[in-house]
Amino acid sequence: MNFVERACCIRRIRVHLRCVENSESPKCRAWFVLLRAEIGKICPRKKVVRKWFGYLVTLIVDCEYELPLCFDVSPANESETTKLPKIFDDLREKHPGLPIETVIADAGYDSAANCAHILDEVRALPIIKMRLERGPDAECASPMCRCTELGVPICDEGSKMRYAGRDGEYLKWRCPAVLEGRACACAMDNCSASAYGRVLKVRIAEDVRRFPVLS
Repeated sequence: MNFVERACCIRRIRVHLRCVENSESPKCRAWFVLLRAEIGKICPRKKVVRKWFGYLVTLIVDCEYELPLCFDVSPANESETTKLPKIFDDLREKHPGLPIETVIADAGYDSAANCAHILDEVRALPIIKMRLERGPDAECASPMCRCTELGVPICDEGSKMRYAGRDGEYLKWRCPAVLEGRACACAMDNCSASAYGRVLKVRIAEDVRRFPVLS
């Protein structure tokens, strides 16, 4: 079976051992120690908090064949976000030389550290859904540039700039007015009088979570 140039995704399974109604009783706590299990909580926004007693299973799965490549089992109360570096280190140890180009995961694994680990250690493109505080179009106080929470730069006229490809360690963005065939409302001191329009280059390494290594 050929896994060359393959994408993989991160999946998790919540293992429920039994319903927890009196989890703080000495008898329950004794079972917790014996089974090395704990109580996990799911706290979705604007929904009822759910608890379960058991484990969290983290899987690396091949996207094409849906075969598990590696897994990790931990008590249910441990954060899933911190599992990603360890399980990929385990994968590299068990399957050295296995090429992975893309890693896909949901917002539970969203962190700058995880994106950096996939980029630098796994040598793959991290595609991890971001946890947004205010929404995809809301402005973000990024130190590199004025941008949305998703990392799309905003020009001085308040419009989203257009992605124009990658240049080495940088992502390129162009003036939206030029591409739309209209006059730019930005002050000329901050824009460009050329027919190509203003070009903004954002260094990927400054924020690998917000500015992924796109091709």
